[in-house]
Amino acid sequence: MLVCEQVIAEQGSNKKSLIGVFEVFNAFAFPALLPRIAIYVKLADAFGKYHLKLHLVRLKDESLVA
Repeated sequence: MLVCEQVIAEQGSNKKSLIGVFEVFNAFAFPALLPRIAIYVKLADAFGKYHLKLHLVRLKDESLVA
């Protein structure tokens, strides 16, 4: 799973380009004022339908942010 500014899918080949990948994300308050943020997740060898949830938590105390 990668956090980045943008994910671009190329027409035809559907290859993905990840623009502005983050290693660390800091903010003084939430919601943070960001023009754009994307989460890229690659799942392989999974069959059927799955329900997924993404939780953004504070690292300090693991309290839910979003």
